[in-house]
Amino acid sequence: MPLVVVVFNKKGGVGKTTLADGLADVLEARGREVAFISVDPQIGARHATGEGAPDPSSDYVIVDTPGAITESTRDLLPTADVVIVPTIPSTTNVASTQESLELAHRDAPDALLLTVINSRRRTASDNAFVSQVEEGMLGDAGIIFCVPERTAFRDAERWRQPITTVSPFMPVNYSVHTFL
Repeated sequence: MPLVVVVFNKKGGVGKTTLADGLADVLEARGREVAFISVDPQIGARHATGEGAPDPSSDYVIVDTPGAITESTRDLLPTADVVIVPTIPSTTNVASTQESLELAHRDAPDALLLTVINSRRRTASDNAFVSQVEEGMLGDAGIIFCVPERTAFRDAERWRQPITTVSPFMPVNYSVHTFL
């Protein structure tokens, strides 16, 4: 049976699709068989989107979800072995991140729960946000920092290459490798 990784946050614009794509890139580069499912109607993922049940011979199933709680999201969360909740360090994201984590805890109680905090550089406000997250929201969920470099993302898009290829040593890739 494949390991099912659901990338989920009920808020849009927090890096779900970028993280899901990057995770699939790294796994494929390591020779793993990856099924990629996107239920995000924005269809921003570069990977082929599977429909229906994934191939049971896959090593991993990566699921990219929309920035909303949909019927598809509710159906997919209980299948997760790992739920990754990406967020950005902003007080406007605290409530949505907390609600997303609570939903993941409830609907996927046996899944490993990780929070990825996307941030250009770790600042004092990031540290304050992390403190809020650790004190009130996460429980036993782990935190991984992703530090995207905007020029690398722009280059990856222009060259139509995975970010993990364009800039293999940037911190966002380190975060993906750390998870694996």
